Parts: sequence; structure tokens; C-alpha cells
Amino acid sequence: YKELLEEVFSADFVLESTPEAGNMLKRYKEKHNKPCPQENICVVVYDAIYLLTEAIDNVGEDPIKIKNYLNTVQYQGISGTIGFDEFNDRKNANYSLFTMKNGKVMQVQTNWIP
Repeated sequence: YKELLEEVFSADFVLESTPEAGNMLKRYKEKHNKPCPQENICVVVYDAIYLLTEAIDNVGEDPIKIKNYLNTVQYQGISGTIGFDEFNDRKNANYSLFTMKNGKVMQVQTNWIP
């Protein structure tokens, strides 16, 4: 989608490098015979599944109770400590802004905090 995304700006948080994340990515590569195509996404989805499981184990399957639980949690995942701010964004996350120029992704700014 290079043409569609030309000059579009986006942001993603900078993944904290942890031994646990490295181990998960290594296991992914061994299981699928190729590296995870987007390491950031693989690691945060892994954490999201375990965090959601923890929430359900603690408060049940009611969406409102899960939301309230997630608003108060400080979860230690493989991507670091996970908590959420008043906008439901990940707390203490640094973001990188990037854009597509001439079909190539270019970083615009690092360590941007929304």
C-alpha cells in the first residue's frame, strides 16, 4: 500500500528490550521457521493475551469489569510494565513517529510522548 500510505504519519511505541521478549521471539522463530514479521506486534499481542486472561481470571467476563480492572492494573509483561492512562494509552511509553516518503518508511521523531 505504498501509494495509499504516501506522506501518512503514524506512531508506534518503542518496545522495551527485555530478555523475556527476546526469548519469546526466539521460540516464535523456532516454531514457525521464520522470524516474527513485526516484533513489536508479536510481543505486545503476547502480553495482551496474558493480560486479558489475568483480567478475566480476576473479575470474570463482564466487559465493564474488565475495563475497570485494566484501568488499575500494573502488569509485568515481557514488554515491560503495562498500565494505562486516562486515555487508555499505555503509560510511560515512548513513541516513534514515522511517515512514508517515496515508498519508504522514514522515522520522523523518536521518544515522543503523546
